[in-house]
Amino acid sequence: MERGVDFALVDARDEAHYDRGHIRDAISIPAEDKPLQEIDIHRPKWLLYPERLPADHDRPLVFYCGGTT
Repeated sequence: MERGVDFALVDARDEAHYDRGHIRDAISIPAEDKPLQEIDIHRPKWLLYPERLPADHDRPLVFYCGGTT
């Protein structure tokens, strides 16, 4: 961001957390939220509002969430 690289920043947390605070210019696109025992490790989480993604499919996406990584 500081170098002016053009990318879309996606906040994958639920909307309540996004509303409490998020990185400037981030788009809210929450990932499904399921208990760990219900997650299928062979399928990534679904995005709840994929229509919010930028129309430019060549623009890099950077996701962040509230995880420990």
